[in-house]
Amino acid sequence: MSVMLVKMEAGKSDYDEMVIHDFVEFCYVLDGEIEYRTDNRIYRLCEGDSIYIKAGVPHLVHNPGTREAKLLAVMGHIHPHMQHLRHD
Repeated sequence: MSVMLVKMEAGKSDYDEMVIHDFVEFCYVLDGEIEYRTDNRIYRLCEGDSIYIKAGVPHLVHNPGTREAKLLAVMGHIHPHMQHLRHD
């Protein structure tokens, strides 16, 4: 798994279009606000909120706020013994 501290400027997105990857992603908002955009929904997260994105889900991260957002992102594969705990 990879753990990253991500700083995202106000009004910016992490990519120009949605991305898909073959690993899970967990994000915890340390400061500011972000939107996780998927094909079906926009999840607005503020400080203290978190989100879990399953592998294979198209998504984009955007900062709709007026100040920088700070996120803790954890990305990687789930251990095979934990697979049964995943929720769809």
